[in-house]
Amino acid sequence: MSEENPTLEPTTVNLQDRFRGLMVGIAVGDALGRPVEGHRQVASSYLEEMSRRLPSHVYTDDTAMSIGLASSLLECDGFDGEHMARRFAADFFAEPWRGYGSGVVDVFGRVRSGIPWDVAAGMQFDGAGSYGNGAAMRVAPVAAWSYPDRDETIDLARKTARLTHTHPVGVEGAAVIALTAHQALGDVFDEDALVADLDQLIETDQFRARFKRFPKALAIDDDEYARLQLGNWVAADRSALTGVYCYLQASGFEDAMVRAIRIGGDTDTIAAMTGALAGARWGLSSIPDRWHGVEGYEDLAALADRCFARIAPSATPEKTGTESVCPTDGEGSPELASEDSVSSPQRQMQSNLEDRFRGMMVGVAVGDCLGRPIEGARFVSPTYIEEIIQMRRTLLYSDDTIQTMALADSLLACKGFSGEDFSRRMVDAWHQDPERGYGSNVVLAFGKVLRGMPWDEAAQSQFGGSGSYGNGGAMRVGPVALWAYPDLDETVRLATETARVTHTHPVGVEGAIIQAVAAHHALREPFSTEALLADLHRLVETERFIAKLDALETALTDDADDDWIRAQLGNWVSADDSVPTALFCFLTADDFPTALTRAIGLGGDTDTIGAMVGALAGARWGYKSIPESWLNIEGRNRLADLASRLYSRLGYAPD
Repeated sequence: MSEENPTLEPTTVNLQDRFRGLMVGIAVGDALGRPVEGHRQVASSYLEEMSRRLPSHVYTDDTAMSIGLASSLLECDGFDGEHMARRFAADFFAEPWRGYGSGVVDVFGRVRSGIPWDVAAGMQFDGAGSYGNGAAMRVAPVAAWSYPDRDETIDLARKTARLTHTHPVGVEGAAVIALTAHQALGDVFDEDALVADLDQLIETDQFRARFKRFPKALAIDDDEYARLQLGNWVAADRSALTGVYCYLQASGFEDAMVRAIRIGGDTDTIAAMTGALAGARWGLSSIPDRWHGVEGYEDLAALADRCFARIAPSATPEKTGTESVCPTDGEGSPELASEDSVSSPQRQMQSNLEDRFRGMMVGVAVGDCLGRPIEGARFVSPTYIEEIIQMRRTLLYSDDTIQTMALADSLLACKGFSGEDFSRRMVDAWHQDPERGYGSNVVLAFGKVLRGMPWDEAAQSQFGGSGSYGNGGAMRVGPVALWAYPDLDETVRLATETARVTHTHPVGVEGAIIQAVAAHHALREPFSTEALLADLHRLVETERFIAKLDALETALTDDADDDWIRAQLGNWVSADDSVPTALFCFLTADDFPTALTRAIGLGGDTDTIGAMVGALAGARWGYKSIPESWLNIEGRNRLADLASRLYSRLGYAPD
């Protein structure tokens, strides 16, 4: 520990801010460590990038399970092993790509099959149980829940650990982090008292062997020495004390993060533990603003406030610096006109149109967010949407929504189409946040643009010069219909131009045209399926899409079932295997939920088909048609704002 931080240090940070710092710190450390997990040495260039921005805002299973643990404690008003185990398992099966370890995945599978949670965990490693750091990485919320009761913190840490890690070393790792977090939340920081407490707490020979090296590591204050003596890998005894070391040696939150990442190895988990401890000591206000864009920020801050309310029920929640915490419909979003405020038929018409503009933009993200967790699935449970909504967590969008927002931003900034600007915005968005599910070929094109190749040449170079016929041009095209409304010819022209920024194959371009024309018709009153199909037959020229339009009309006439739709219209990534399917789901529905439920239920490229259907259904039935419980999505406020700005171009004014 540096001389600037004496052993006894009174804190000046208020307790609510420290609760928030503990929770958000988990995700910040997790996201910072994720891109370099497994690196023996972390490049200095990555540490420099951290000093400028958040390299990747996406968290892993470390944060997902921390959220699950805190949520279960709050929902059950304490520890309920059955509830928490099922929460963990449900979160895994909803988002298995978060980086879960194979051992805990086996536990979740057993729980799902009906094996009691306390039996499932003990079955690992031939009955010995796991001594990994999975229990320690998620345990910090226990300290917030139990505060200021030290003994309850340790007892609850052990109970929550045994849900997945029954080996004594795995349990001790959780107790070490929980006790340190408890002390970090206290009014006075006392390093000597913490080390003495840990000495009393740790009992297993395996953990004590590491702990004997801990005081010397603190005295030497050399990260390389700490890495060698305390460890930097996935066993609890080779990572938990390392996280405590990084926290104790730091001069502040950012310094703690640099130390945790620089040590390498299991960087996401060590940094998540360190982030929780540093956030608990120095508070949310100590986390640099540039890292506040971490995924889950609002959810974590809200969970912290709910834990804090248990000890200070009269406390008034303070603003966290974001648009809102756990946003509710209407709060922090653009004001929506109510029916009572309509003063004339003309204003009613204009109000409805503005609501449909918002419905289209937000609908893209709703479909994208609901489809993303199961992209590629061949079978989708009929209760999938209900189950994921019941988790009450903010749903995340993919590159579909990111590129949609980039297109809207570019049209507004340039007052029309600029291939150079639109390409730059997409490339910048990808470069800043590459973990959003971008297709491999568009990534290659973006890389060429970064190296200086003109955007139009980069797009044409795909697939040996033939260009891409994927659905990327169609998935993002919705803002074109809003920008050009009510001019159909301009809609077609802009759809063509914007598609060619990444998709130059005629089928890829026509997919964008079809989606844009459908969106244009969805905005019009009265809506006519016949008029839409007539326009599409007039505009479509490729043999592949001509055949698919014929199949679409057959499906509409014969009320085709889902198996027929998958086989004849498709549910995959090429434009002609997804855009007609989106049209079918839209045209056969009576409302937004029905359209999107059918689209997701078809499986396959669920995020993109969902995004296209969400755009069309939102354009026809409006923002108010989207179920309130479906609106807990990332980016809702920004999308609604973009819609309002696009609508304002029409020049309507209230009477």
